[in-house]
Amino acid sequence: MTDRPPIAAIADHRTVVPLLEQCGLPVADLAAGSGRKFFGSRGPDGLYGLIGLERYGPFGLLRSLAVSPDRRGSGLGRQLVARAEQYAASQGVSRLFLLTTTAADLFTHLGYQPTARHEAPPAIRATTQFSGLCPATSTLMSKTLTTPPLSPGNAMPQLSPREVELVAIGAAIGSNCLPCVEYHIAAGRQLGIADDTLRAAIALADKVRRTPARKVLEAAKAAIEGRPPVSGAEENSSPCAALSAAAGGENTG
Repeated sequence: MTDRPPIAAIADHRTVVPLLEQCGLPVADLAAGSGRKFFGSRGPDGLYGLIGLERYGPFGLLRSLAVSPDRRGSGLGRQLVARAEQYAASQGVSRLFLLTTTAADLFTHLGYQPTARHEAPPAIRATTQFSGLCPATSTLMSKTLTTPPLSPGNAMPQLSPREVELVAIGAAIGSNCLPCVEYHIAAGRQLGIADDTLRAAIALADKVRRTPARKVLEAAKAAIEGRPPVSGAEENSSPCAALSAAAGGENTG
């Protein structure tokens, strides 16, 4: 079960119906309208798993995440979500919504947060999934796509979700983006990152951010005094090693 075909776009939406029905997911709206994009992993006997995306300007509705029973527990569901997120971000979608009755825990681990139904934009509330197909007891969840999501083709596929959030916190601090900092701290806590580790990541990011400024200041002083700039011992330390240690201190389970 370790071998898995790549996740690719599904051209014929009729082929998704058998797996969706097998998993008890709605299919009544598939024939109506367009604007839906499906991705799936296909084997000799059919689809192993699939996911759908509906795009409404800057918003997207993630739907129809289905994995065949013999492929569950393999991580395929997470990879399907990552692929849909990657495509959504490439199309300018900034926030994804979804409705679920059974997979809230999975999506929480992937950075989604429970969202009050009245907070959904009108385009999402008008979808057939929202307005009728999914039961009123479904949990509405959402995620802001502030950074490129993980996928097999990303530059950092070896990082865990916790490590990604630590890196994202550093990037947010480096760009002076306060909403980004607040978002990624909250996302890190949802993933179980301890506050001490978050503080260490923030301190490290601040150190890295200040390094270029210190070098420019030293160069300016040296130019005035007519001497070559001298690097301090602190700048010879390895921020990357410190980040690795901070990330490695977080244990799963």
